[in-house]
Amino acid sequence: MRVIVVGAGVAGLTIADAVRCAGAEVVVLEARDRLGGRTWTVPLGSGAIDLGGAWVHGPVGNPLAEALVAAKVGARNDSAFYSRMAVWADGWADAPEATALAAAAMADWDPSEALAALSGSDSFVDGVEWFLADRELGGRVGELVRFALLWVQGAIDTAAPPDRISLAAAALYEEGAGGNLVPAGGYRSLVERLSAGLDVRLGTAVTGVEHGGDKVVVRTGGETFEGDRAVVTVPLGVLRAGALAFDPPLSAGHAAAVEHLAMGTLEKVVFRFPERFWPASVWQIAHAGGKAFPWWHDFSRHVGSPTLVGCYNPTVAPDLAELPAAQRVGPALQVLRTMFGSVPDPDETIVTDWAGDPWAFGSYSYVPIGATVHDMCRLAEPVSDRLLLAGEATVPECYGTVHAAFGSGLRAAAWALGKRPERLSLGPVPPHWLAGAA
Repeated sequence: MRVIVVGAGVAGLTIADAVRCAGAEVVVLEARDRLGGRTWTVPLGSGAIDLGGAWVHGPVGNPLAEALVAAKVGARNDSAFYSRMAVWADGWADAPEATALAAAAMADWDPSEALAALSGSDSFVDGVEWFLADRELGGRVGELVRFALLWVQGAIDTAAPPDRISLAAAALYEEGAGGNLVPAGGYRSLVERLSAGLDVRLGTAVTGVEHGGDKVVVRTGGETFEGDRAVVTVPLGVLRAGALAFDPPLSAGHAAAVEHLAMGTLEKVVFRFPERFWPASVWQIAHAGGKAFPWWHDFSRHVGSPTLVGCYNPTVAPDLAELPAAQRVGPALQVLRTMFGSVPDPDETIVTDWAGDPWAFGSYSYVPIGATVHDMCRLAEPVSDRLLLAGEATVPECYGTVHAAFGSGLRAAAWALGKRPERLSLGPVPPHWLAGAA
């Protein structure tokens, strides 16, 4: 048995590791010159930081959190989003308003309740407006809650323009408990454990997959790889761009799913400062004065020096969308100076451009109005006896997360092997690790 895996992100490496541990031959083909895909750990000061996936969301009962323990990768808990936060809205919001923001956005807000009440609308924006009216949230507090739901949960967490997000998909999304873990040393620690000893060909962009014969044939610019089964884990954005030719073509159902689903955009600007100018008790900062750079995270305790990470979606901030990524640094610093006054120049600055990355074309998937989670389910079905698609976009319960990629990798390994994978190089694979990816 020989399995060819396309993509060396968390999904692809999980598949390859499980297949290798089962005794089968496996080769991983990766277009980038590095491992990790949309997890990307880079040096910062004396530490490191993740420019892509950075947390394990909802670690309670989460197989990825348990895998970190098995891999002996430590983690710190950033607690729940909207906790230990400060809110700026033309001045610092007082404690009751910040508390209302947290309670409404993370506890009281229930997309399924809004969906049932609206009876017919699939608009996330309509759901938020219904919620504000139903709870009689008006004035300053109402505006803060609207900001949190539309421009943080919508534009940042889902990485999509709020008016494009499906309310029904939001209602079916599974939010885990237990806060948000940050792996010690970044996701690179896990990536290195999963990839150790694997046959990974970096800088090897796949151009076509032939899967109609007795073998599957995967073609690159200059080489041909033949195997019994292939799993393609490239991001949805790459599938949508038509960068891979499939022969036979994807089924009508798979092609429709790729067309219906969408790729979100979440970018980061990372500043390492010579000194802290924000309160040590504050881990999250919301800038509710606009759509540019609305959400900041303090990563100082993870990096080892004063570090702020600004998360933003340039597609909802027209002034940013017109700027190349490197030119967004000035506006980001200006937002910090609006909130804090005197802000020193950073010692180090890193900006991301996932939307312009030809091996991603975006940050992670989401379900827009006009699509459904069934499109993700369809994407997860085998294309043929020899070809399967995998990755976070194939897991409707928690798309857009690293644990979705991990779960889809285990599921794909089960398909490739024809049986449940029993081991990773980290150790045994408990049956419940596959439950959420079935």
